[in-house]
Amino acid sequence: MTTDADFDLDDPEAVLREARRNFIDAFPGRLQSVVVLFNVGASDRATAPNASLRRLVHQMVGIAGTLGLPAVSERAADLEQLVIAWSDPRLLVTSDDVLGAVAAVQHAFDADLARPAPAWATPPAKPVRARLLVVEDDQDLRNVVAASLRSAGYQVTAIGNGAEVFDRARLERPALVLLDIDLPGLNGHAVCRKLKASPDLSATPVVFMTSRASLNDRLTGQALGADDYLIKPIDPAELCVRIELLLRDRPPVPAGAFQAAGRLLTYEAFVLAADEVLHREAASLAFMRLPSGTEQDTLTSLATDARSRDVLAHYDGRHALWLLPLAPLAAATERVRAAAARFPGLRASVVAAQPNTRTLETLLAEIDTRLDVRAAPSSVLLADDDPAIMRIVDAQLRAAGYKTELVFDGVAALEAVAAHHPTVLVLDLMMPKRTGFDVLGDLSADPARPKVIVLSARGREEDVTRAFALGADDYMTKPFSPQELLARVARLAR
Repeated sequence: MTTDADFDLDDPEAVLREARRNFIDAFPGRLQSVVVLFNVGASDRATAPNASLRRLVHQMVGIAGTLGLPAVSERAADLEQLVIAWSDPRLLVTSDDVLGAVAAVQHAFDADLARPAPAWATPPAKPVRARLLVVEDDQDLRNVVAASLRSAGYQVTAIGNGAEVFDRARLERPALVLLDIDLPGLNGHAVCRKLKASPDLSATPVVFMTSRASLNDRLTGQALGADDYLIKPIDPAELCVRIELLLRDRPPVPAGAFQAAGRLLTYEAFVLAADEVLHREAASLAFMRLPSGTEQDTLTSLATDARSRDVLAHYDGRHALWLLPLAPLAAATERVRAAAARFPGLRASVVAAQPNTRTLETLLAEIDTRLDVRAAPSSVLLADDDPAIMRIVDAQLRAAGYKTELVFDGVAALEAVAAHHPTVLVLDLMMPKRTGFDVLGDLSADPARPKVIVLSARGREEDVTRAFALGADDYMTKPFSPQELLARVARLAR
């Protein structure tokens, strides 16, 4: 099965196949979101999110037939007319009428799927790799990088102007963006900041590919949220290894993974409902990082306890959004803190807005920079046989609020990982008893292994490539900057 980025935009049938797959995957959540939005306003039609509800249904009408689901399109059109009539209290449309039409859409969906799919819906026998967006103003280098990536099997879009990136990324949904800093139109720093501030694009990995090699430039890239920083000239083999590493760490979230709780909206529906509420009345918004391993149970419980007018949505694999209409900041914060007390490990931040003053996007850009309700600090295991290096790194990490554990050989490193489950492991390659390569090899089969930053005096290409092949998440050579190491630890610990 392909992912959102694994198709050829130059092949119209491939685009249709991907759109059909996305529609089918998202359908249960969308239809559930229709019911949730309808129930939110069932008790008071005057405050119901009617515009959001109509738009969500209208989107089904417009696309389903094109994607080989004609019965869904017809029944959704019937539902749209009922929703329009229901929003007018003078018309005799009941809740049962609307919910019956919703059930008819579900039956139509089941019937459409039982029919033979259109001929174009059969996927190609040979899968293709992810689509990448290359942004480089030097045409020769842009062509060389694009050709190297295509030879490795990637689908590549290559452009030379920073101002085009955001619209192109929204259109093509690349799996990763390779970004020069010195660009016409909009420089790379501004492009990265804009991508990372966008709710629907913030999870897209960004890799700077630049000739700027100073420490300040590297730290700026880390601070802006870049996922890697490569210095020109670019080695094609290393570039492919780093891209594979970043994409490996971002498995797609299964469709409907958080739809078991009947009160949850899809993110698409949440955006519509939130913008409508924020335009009309005061509200508070909570951004929540869910406890690892219990994400679905936590979110299901929160949805069960929410007020009838509250709306919740799954944001990404570890995060959720909770909109509290007419809840002042203090009251909303108290409710979120009470939830955090019931679910150890939950972290959250809350912001508030007056009617028609701020959009959901601006609230998210602010709220994602801080988390007021914090879990225990991240732990970092330091494995190096040089005490001087250890003292420097340990002092820097502790000053930054991390919990640290120190070991001086490879055997002790493996034992400490098993005993303490650190978030990040900073690992030297040349250690007694077991080398760093041995440690990486032993950890490679462990799905719960920590993120690993190799910190080594060995900077040869074969050492770097071997470390990444064994599962390292980052690589720094000695001598090193403690500030840069802190920035890299923070990125992996997020």
